Amino acid sequence: MVGRPLSPLLVRPEPDEEGGVPQAPPVSGGCRVRLRDRSGLPVDVEWWMWPHISPEGPVAWAVFLAATSGADPGDFDRAVLDALLTESPMALHVFDTELRLVRFNTASPGMRDVRAEDAIGRPAREVAPTVVTDTVEHLLRHVLSTGEPVIDFVQPGYPPADPQGEHLFSLSAFRLRNRAGEPLGVASLAIDVTERYRYRSRLELLNDASMRIGTSLDLARTAEELAETAVGRVADAVSVDVLDSVYRGEAPEPGPVPAEVTFRRTAFRVIEASGLQPAYGIGEKAPTASRHRSPNAWPICGPA
Repeated sequence: MVGRPLSPLLVRPEPDEEGGVPQAPPVSGGCRVRLRDRSGLPVDVEWWMWPHISPEGPVAWAVFLAATSGADPGDFDRAVLDALLTESPMALHVFDTELRLVRFNTASPGMRDVRAEDAIGRPAREVAPTVVTDTVEHLLRHVLSTGEPVIDFVQPGYPPADPQGEHLFSLSAFRLRNRAGEPLGVASLAIDVTERYRYRSRLELLNDASMRIGTSLDLARTAEELAETAVGRVADAVSVDVLDSVYRGEAPEPGPVPAEVTFRRTAFRVIEASGLQPAYGIGEKAPTASRHRSPNAWPICGPA
């Protein structure tokens, strides 16, 4: 290579790649360039240059090349970005300053079957109207205007991929800026935490029930505690009916109860402002065919 130009050794970069001679010196240390080896194949090397100034002649340059060690940091940057937008299970959405969708993760469960051409450029409220509520939109605008990130904001909603099923999402958002520090938009990350919250709610209900139900041996009090614990968490209205004989203090007969049996209403609770009224008052008899009362009663009923 002595006396020959260096340009034939440089690999011409693709339009979207970095390569060739660096256009600006690195901030510190060397930079990475792509050359051709003796067989013509591209190879990445670390490139350092130092000027050699001599008072007797023109400026010369000392060039040092070394084989690269490890992957190009730029490759990692591109790999992370590609994975976030195409493979990550988290829902990533990037919005501009008008909260129009610019990029989104096509692999996120909530956006499956949503085509990019149908979503890109649309306002956030139009892409997921039941998730991006007034509260969420205000939150995103606050992040955009102040730069204060939001972490783990829990939001219920019906994602585009499951419009009939309510989900819970843990939402985090942060502002995006250009090199001049000016806001470019806001990015949001959402994780479906529905099952996590259901599991936690079940544990809380079981713990609460163990503490509140059965504080005494009084039948009516125990029924009240059961209704109070379950209403609003299991159902909007909870009634507790017991066998008439048990209500009167008699011991239940062993074995299945008869197909026709009389219950007595022992407790009743409803959520506030529901307007629901009981069909029977506390202590009133509620004759019913126990076999058809509810699936939960079938195990104690006699044969059909």
